[in-house]
Amino acid sequence: MSNYLSNISKNRYNRDRWVLPVMDSVQFYHHCCGGYNFSEYSDSFWYLTNTERGTRSYVPRSCCRQSQEGRAWALQPIDPLCIQYLPGSRAFNNSVNIQGCGVPTKNHLDLQIGIVLLTCVLCSLVDLFALCLSLKCLSHVWSFYSIIDEL
Repeated sequence: MSNYLSNISKNRYNRDRWVLPVMDSVQFYHHCCGGYNFSEYSDSFWYLTNTERGTRSYVPRSCCRQSQEGRAWALQPIDPLCIQYLPGSRAFNNSVNIQGCGVPTKNHLDLQIGIVLLTCVLCSLVDLFALCLSLKCLSHVWSFYSIIDEL
């Protein structure tokens, strides 16, 4: 997962139209930046082509810590200048999510897959119980027919 997100953040972010909202949503909801960490945006396609706020930016706005009013589709960083702070500085570390998105995204997907798997197992158990109940009822019906045949 980290490799895939790293590839997206380095090579496809801001290049492919579908990648920007997907990666922004992942970074917003998981409070993370890049596949492994924020440094993937340096020397990336996005870094070479962006001029957000008229100056060089080091990370996208979705990597910044967001205010309560911020949404994945309407980002509102707590510190609007967070994209311009030098990586490694105190201001950068306080206003940017430094953790990579690979591990939180994998954990989220593992949880969702576990929920689906548990739901399937429970549905199978309900079906098995219904089958046993119907066989029990069918055996009572057959015994009723055998009584009628004896008369």
